[in-house]
Amino acid sequence: MIVGAIQPGMILTEMITGQYKDKPEEWAKSKKIFDILTSPVETVAPWIARRVLENTRNGARIQWATGAKIMGRFLLAPFRRKE
Repeated sequence: MIVGAIQPGMILTEMITGQYKDKPEEWAKSKKIFDILTSPVETVAPWIARRVLENTRNGARIQWATGAKIMGRFLLAPFRRKE
């Protein structure tokens, strides 16, 4: 048995968006930050699955949203457009 950690970061799902179902003004404000922080499940899930299947050592940390990646997203946010 191999034990490790999986850290996918923030994925925009109904669990997050459901909080804003009847609050469109709050969603409009929050959406900007979610556009920076979240990744699509269609991108993250296959990447994580591949890393899990390739991993052969205990204690491995499979991390999609590293600190450097998050910082980069914030720094580049003014220059990128996410739909």
